Amino acid sequence: MKKVAALLVLSLVTMLPGMAPAQSYVPELGPSPPQDAMQLYPGGVEKAVAALPDIVKKVKEASNVPGFAVAVVHGGKMIFDEGYGLRDNRDDTSRVTSTTIFQVASVSKSISATVAAIAMTKDHSFDWDTPVGKVWDGFRLNLDYVSGNATIGDFFAHRSGLPMAAGDELEDLGFQRKQIVGSLWMVPLDPFRISYHYANFGTTIGAEAVAHAEKQPWEPLAKSLLFDPLGMRS
Repeated sequence: MKKVAALLVLSLVTMLPGMAPAQSYVPELGPSPPQDAMQLYPGGVEKAVAALPDIVKKVKEASNVPGFAVAVVHGGKMIFDEGYGLRDNRDDTSRVTSTTIFQVASVSKSISATVAAIAMTKDHSFDWDTPVGKVWDGFRLNLDYVSGNATIGDFFAHRSGLPMAAGDELEDLGFQRKQIVGSLWMVPLDPFRISYHYANFGTTIGAEAVAHAEKQPWEPLAKSLLFDPLGMRS
C-alpha cells in the first residue's frame, strides 16, 4: 500500500510542471479599419467591366428576370451603366435602359433614413429624439401621449406602437399618403416603445416629420439632399 501511495505522489509531482498557469495571451491587432477587399491588379477593373455583359446575360437566363440595369462606380465615377431586357415582358419595345426607374420596395426605408440623417447634420434644430408633434402641427395618433412624445427615431425604429402593416390596405385601395397618415389616429396602438411592429407608414411618418421640420415636401427634400448629389436625376 505504501508503494502504491509513493507511486501516486511521484506521478502527481511529475504532472505539476504541465499544470502551471498558462501564459497570458495578448491578441495582435489587425489593420484598422479592416481591409475587407483585395486590391485589384493593374487593369483588373477594366477586365472585370469587360466581362460584365456575359455575366449579366447568364444571370438573366438563369433567373428569368425580365430586365434590370447594371452600374459600376469606381473612384467616384460611373464607368459602366447599361440596361438589359424588358420593363414589361408583354411588350418587346419596353427596353430597360440605364435611366429606367425601378421600384425599390423597402430599400426606401434606408434611403429615407439617409435623407433624414443628412438633413439633421445640416439643420441642427431637430434630431432623432425630436418629438414628431413638435415639428408637425396637427399630428395625431390613437393615444395623446404617443402623439405628443413619439420621436422621429421611434417611427424609424418601428417602436411607436403602430401595428404591423398599418395603413397598407388603404394604400392598396389607392388612397394617397396624406389621407392614409391622416387616418392612422383611428388605429389602436400597442404598447409604446416596448413593442416592435414593422410598419411601412411608421417610416413614412418619420420621413414626413423631417420634411415638416425642413418646411418643404419630402420629394424635393430627398432630391436635393441625396439624389442630386449622387447624380441620380432620372
